[in-house]
Amino acid sequence: MDENFLLRLAVACSVLGLVVLYVIAGTMKIDETALNRITNGMSDDSVIVKGKISRITDNDDVMVIELQKTEKISVMMFKGKYPGYLGIREGDSVEVLGKVTDYKGQKEIIAESVRFVG
Repeated sequence: MDENFLLRLAVACSVLGLVVLYVIAGTMKIDETALNRITNGMSDDSVIVKGKISRITDNDDVMVIELQKTEKISVMMFKGKYPGYLGIREGDSVEVLGKVTDYKGQKEIIAESVRFVG
């Protein structure tokens, strides 16, 4: 076979593969997880949780918010990722996308994104 043909075929397959991955990624969705369904065995699982902020602890590098709905869970927000701390206040309702982690035997979420909800 001709080298140019093989090169074109390889590039076409690569582009087609990227398009297919893009379409698949666009259709994937993480459903909201109830706080009482998050367990310590879910480490590194991505979750979406909604709730009201019941407490904020502001440390040097990290802001810890306590999210409450029927239960409570701590959410870690690294300040470098959230300049201005998003103007978060106690009593705000937020939606958090993050990964579940275990810290000292307690479940918590490392926030990847936080947004206000009505």
